[in-house]
Amino acid sequence: MFQSFQRDDLSLLVSFVESDNDLKLLTLVPSRIDSVKELEGRKIGIIKGTASEFYFDSILISNNLKHMPVEKVYLQPHEMVPALLSYRVDAISAWEPMGFEADLLSVADVANLGVKGVYQLSFNLISRSPYLEFVGDEPARLLEALDMAIEWINNNPERAIEMIAARLDLPPSQVQWTWQDYLFRLSLGNSLLSNLQLQSRWAIEAGLVDNSPPDFREVFYAYPYRKVVEQRD
Repeated sequence: MFQSFQRDDLSLLVSFVESDNDLKLLTLVPSRIDSVKELEGRKIGIIKGTASEFYFDSILISNNLKHMPVEKVYLQPHEMVPALLSYRVDAISAWEPMGFEADLLSVADVANLGVKGVYQLSFNLISRSPYLEFVGDEPARLLEALDMAIEWINNNPERAIEMIAARLDLPPSQVQWTWQDYLFRLSLGNSLLSNLQLQSRWAIEAGLVDNSPPDFREVFYAYPYRKVVEQRD
């Protein structure tokens, strides 16, 4: 999204993985914080200008608490879980695998104050527009291969988890932790467009970008995706 403010030669071909539960608002049970409202005046670990901050701001809005005073403590990703476990902050707005790490390392129980669906994570395939002008059907063939891979993943989840864990040198339990939250499919539609528009408005209001938002409809390069869909039918 931020790259679209800085350059006008990007094309988004497709989204191939989605999750509506990757971001979480985590606190430790001994802190006795049972609701978002009880974060008033508390310290919240945030990764500035990222999905971490967007998610936390969205959680406040969804609870009608947009103007509730809190102290945002800006941290680097590797600092988030240690800050929570040492009680330097009262909660963290974090993406995976930070939730897995907190649950694994914490002596105390970890609670999630967040709301599923407030933030829609997507993994997108992006290219440069000039490149797409002379490569013919290569993007469509790439999407066909992605579609076949996704079908195999959905039909063989246990084997897919093993392969991903081996490739990333992770314990299978870490991959399994969030597996059910991920939706593997090709998509390019209004849901993704709305998410990009919402995030761009937030970035402008937060002062993270200076110029007006791009027309994300012009960023979508739909021909390869449409061709794959036609071939399915």
